[in-house]
Amino acid sequence: VSARLVTRAGPKRLTYIGVGSLLAGSAALLCIIVFAGTPAIPTMLLLFVTVSALGLVLGNASALATAQVTRFAGTGSAILGALQFTLAAIASPIVGMAGEHSAVPMAAAMLVSAGISALFLCTMTRGASMQPEEEGNEKSAVSAPGVK
Repeated sequence: VSARLVTRAGPKRLTYIGVGSLLAGSAALLCIIVFAGTPAIPTMLLLFVTVSALGLVLGNASALATAQVTRFAGTGSAILGALQFTLAAIASPIVGMAGEHSAVPMAAAMLVSAGISALFLCTMTRGASMQPEEEGNEKSAVSAPGVK
């Protein structure tokens, strides 16, 4: 879906929509779990919304970040991957703290992660075009030998 929408909406707008959906879905999930227990249908629907929103966020955010470091795209990609795995390693034990008896830590971790994502997205991209520099500048993409 994201690949079809990116040509019309652009990666930055899809990232904003995805992070907004993550934030709204995670907040609703936490509210449902805290106030109504863990009803199956609403929980599954809200998990579907939040996981689906990741389809708009992950690829587009990675593409936007990599576009900013075109000369060092491999290094940038490696740092993104290492950061993702490090944050997952930190979040996993926190989510499992309540064991099998409560989904509150999972929903809370989802909401905190979505909130941090929204915070970084809004502060780090404010005023930035999120487009790679024009060719000829130092930050432009490195092309294959003999190709301009």
